[in-house]
Amino acid sequence: MNIVIVGCGYWGRNFVRILQQYPNVFIKGLVDTNPENVSAELIGNHLLFRSLEQAIEQLNFDAAIVATPVNTHFNIVKQLLEAGKHVLCEKILSTDINEIEQLEQLAKRNGRFLMVGHTYLFNAIVEDIKQRLIEHQLGDILHATFKRSGLGPIRKDVGVVEDLASHDLSIILHWFGMPNKIFCTSRDVTGDGLADIAFLQLVYENNMIINIEVSWLNPIKQRLIEVIGSKQMLIFDDINPIEKLRIISPGTGYIKEIKDFALHQTHVRGGDIVAPNINYGEPLKNEVEAFCGLIETGKSVVNTLETAKNVASIIYNICHNKTR
Repeated sequence: MNIVIVGCGYWGRNFVRILQQYPNVFIKGLVDTNPENVSAELIGNHLLFRSLEQAIEQLNFDAAIVATPVNTHFNIVKQLLEAGKHVLCEKILSTDINEIEQLEQLAKRNGRFLMVGHTYLFNAIVEDIKQRLIEHQLGDILHATFKRSGLGPIRKDVGVVEDLASHDLSIILHWFGMPNKIFCTSRDVTGDGLADIAFLQLVYENNMIINIEVSWLNPIKQRLIEVIGSKQMLIFDDINPIEKLRIISPGTGYIKEIKDFALHQTHVRGGDIVAPNINYGEPLKNEVEAFCGLIETGKSVVNTLETAKNVASIIYNICHNKTR
């Protein structure tokens, strides 16, 4: 399989690293308009093009991976699909549902596959939690909290909701589907016209509440998810190198009245805390393998286009101060 990588920034370089591990996948060329993104080490024996038009004209390739700024995605993906190439585009594909549907129809007409890189959909722990939810292991889900923060990098093409919250939204949609109501409060501290901190609240028909906190200004890097059920709760800490997932059983159940603080402390943990041993793997590598498998077999692991449309719908509502 011959692949071209469009965009050689942070994610583009990671795609190069991953593709080099497969003997039957060949990087036919790199495309980037910014010379600062492309080092001599990255180029190696690969052909470098300063425009996508040149790569399409001069190279014979099957597929492309697009890792460019969000505001360039629509035109680049459209150009590649029109040229008869399969495309994996990093998230978010677009904040405009109409654009996503146009690209979806174009891919179908040309008999090509379009996949969106919502990387957490290819995360083994996210899938493990999905199965626990299906099996009702946590009981009725009461509420959940998602925290995603770190000191930058502050982007210029999209705000913190599109950049960071889109990860959490893709996970939430995968686990729980679309919410009934959406609320968001955000702030532009740096003054560039884009939100750099935001707090989202999603409310479901069964009254389950999900809170999302995203920030480019919090110096503490967090990738934390807490899901509280009537039987168990879980903590997914993607920063933790050893115990990424912990399942906590309350044991004695809820304590309605505490008259003695010492007694309260003895009842905080009445059950077990289990850290399941899950073969984690690298989610981005799983994503690439799913893309190659989609081209080879025509079978998709997850419907990333449907997720892309639903994420775009939520972000549109947030940006236009609407609730569903």
